[in-house]
This record gives sequence, C-alpha cells and structure tokens, in this order.
Amino acid sequence: MQAQFCAGIEIGPHAPILSSSLPAAFQFEFMSYKHNNLMAMRHNYWNDLNPKVIKEKLHFQQMLVDNGIFETATAEDAKHLFFSLPSIIIVKGYAHGFMHASVQTLICQHIQANKQLLQQKTEMKIKFNL
Repeated sequence: MQAQFCAGIEIGPHAPILSSSLPAAFQFEFMSYKHNNLMAMRHNYWNDLNPKVIKEKLHFQQMLVDNGIFETATAEDAKHLFFSLPSIIIVKGYAHGFMHASVQTLICQHIQANKQLLQQKTEMKIKFNL
C-alpha cells in the first residue's frame, strides 16, 4: 500500500480511538456529548484569544489552502472547518493540541473526505466518530 499525504503529513490507517484511551480529565467531556458539552467546547475554543489558539486557527486556514479547498482561506472558512470536525477530533485536539501530528492527520482526512462540502460552505452534520 502506497503512503498517502495530506498537506505534507503522511496519512495511514489508524486504530479506532476509544474514550478509555483519552486522559481521565477528557473522558467526562467525551461521555457527555449528548448534553452539548462538546458544542460549548467548540465555542469556547473559537472565542479564545490565547496566542496558541490563534496560531492553531491560522493553521486551519493554511490547511484549507494546502489541501486545495480555497486559494486563500478566511477566518470564517477556518471556523466552518473547525465546527464541521467530528467530535472525536475536537476531544483529541483538546487533549493533545490541534497541532499534534495525530490530530493533524485526522483533520486532513476530514478535509479530504469533505472537500466539496467545505468548498461550498455547506453545513455538515457533526459526526461523533470518523
């Protein structure tokens, strides 16, 4: 099987991510998805003005450009991407950081799988799993 790359990151098959593999502090958030805690996490993250978070948001824009979604991506485009990410990516991003290689790979896979929807800025139903 030939290696596939997404924005310079090698994408390979991944084992399923189980809630038990997450740090204890995040297992509660993982299990409380039904109560919209993850949507609150998304909003809190997006409104955060921490320099690290701002850098991550700029990286989301660059990922959209690198993957051929847009020639130039706006902050609104990055927000659309972020809010379309499956919940497991949000949880892993909070646990490891959105710049972590494993999280970046998952984001690239999501971008590639939803390229047309992202280009059309179509609202997507948030998935729990990949």
